[in-house]
Amino acid sequence: MIRRGRGPSFRVQLLNVAGCAIIATSRALGAEPAIADESASTHASEGRAEQQFREGLRLAGANKLDEAARVFLRLTQEYPRLSEPYVQLAAVYQRQGNSQRAIGALRSALTLQTDPARLQEQLGDLYLELAAQAYRTAVESQNATDGARQKYSALEALTERVGR
Repeated sequence: MIRRGRGPSFRVQLLNVAGCAIIATSRALGAEPAIADESASTHASEGRAEQQFREGLRLAGANKLDEAARVFLRLTQEYPRLSEPYVQLAAVYQRQGNSQRAIGALRSALTLQTDPARLQEQLGDLYLELAAQAYRTAVESQNATDGARQKYSALEALTERVGR
């Protein structure tokens, strides 16, 4: 998932994701660059998927999240075997503050088994963020318990330690 603020620049992350998507699109559509006998329709379909994906990345980068979500959602419908549109849709949903939809999109990507370890980590990050939000709300309430304070403190320490 694309994150701002830590690690590689946002632009580098976008380029990395775009590169992975292009490779995944080629492989999912059964196209290898060295194969000369690709059918024109497969090649055209691959080109459309790549173009749409890049447009979604551009829109997300421009903070046009509703439009980006529509592009990635359309890609998931037109190319349901590609995982990257689901991953990017999850990133857009997360940026919009819709964690439940982000979780659903990541779970859809997981069913494709393209990179389960990476996707499980992203799903764990989402659950960690949701837990922190819930504990923060509990701690800020008038009837905060010691258990909620301890758990919130532990989550804060964990996220600081792993550099989220």
